[in-house]
Amino acid sequence: MSTQMYPSDESPTLYYSPAHRNCRPARGESCEPAGDSAEVTALERLGHAALCGGRLDEAETHFRVALKRRQEAGSRGQAGLPQAFGRLGVVAVARGDKEEARTLFELGLDLARAVRSQWTVEDAMLLHNLACIARTEGRLEEAESLYRGALEIKHHTLGADHPLTATTLAGLGWAVLGRGAHAEALGLFQQTRQLLERTAEEGSPGLAHVLLGLGLVCLRTGQVEAAEASFRRAAAIWRNLRPDSPQLARVRLCLARTVYVRDRDYARLIVTAALRDHQLAERPDPRVVQRLLAWLDQHSA
Repeated sequence: MSTQMYPSDESPTLYYSPAHRNCRPARGESCEPAGDSAEVTALERLGHAALCGGRLDEAETHFRVALKRRQEAGSRGQAGLPQAFGRLGVVAVARGDKEEARTLFELGLDLARAVRSQWTVEDAMLLHNLACIARTEGRLEEAESLYRGALEIKHHTLGADHPLTATTLAGLGWAVLGRGAHAEALGLFQQTRQLLERTAEEGSPGLAHVLLGLGLVCLRTGQVEAAEASFRRAAAIWRNLRPDSPQLARVRLCLARTVYVRDRDYARLIVTAALRDHQLAERPDPRVVQRLLAWLDQHSA
């Protein structure tokens, strides 16, 4: 299984798969390094579970011990070293330390160049995560280049019709949207949505994220009905997954902006409900709360 991480509204596609059992590239290659000891595998799975549960100190401890065991194993552990540093990079992202994360992802890629003759799908994930960091920091050209590099590897190892390929395709769509290339972004989001509709569950967070991007493109290009339909579908997915999530609040705010012209009272009700639900969350995001309050203040009756 893979770790889907949503540390902020700006980087919901950042993820890393330490042990993706269902991922088998074309040509029979394995996503997991051969020869891993049972101890290393167990440590990385424990770290993965802690990461999914938000227990970052615990995750880092497991990942660091697993890294040490790989280093002690010499040549037997080398194949997995790039991803071992990548896992620590994801912990750094979850802590908000993008500089540390970038250093760890880049170190992983340098090691990958040294230990193998061609990239694997796990190396593509390192590129993807570097691209995501670059995009959130506004370095869109760099992000596009990294996403395209990751996409090329995934096409070669997984094929074009794979949900992990869709993840990077979506990231590329967000980077392209960021520089205002609406027609290209629309095509990328539509392609990604169709791919996920064929290969992923209807209620997947990845599909919800793509629907959000698709809705934004449609809204910015005057396709209001299509934007509203996309936002509503994304909101339904997030409401089912996690009703108090910042992602649902963001989608509902987009929906309110879409319907405001025709029904201002209804738009305010949408945002008021989003604010209430998110404030009831175990750990509400203050940036999301501030954004919702600002919209309500600007659009008061």
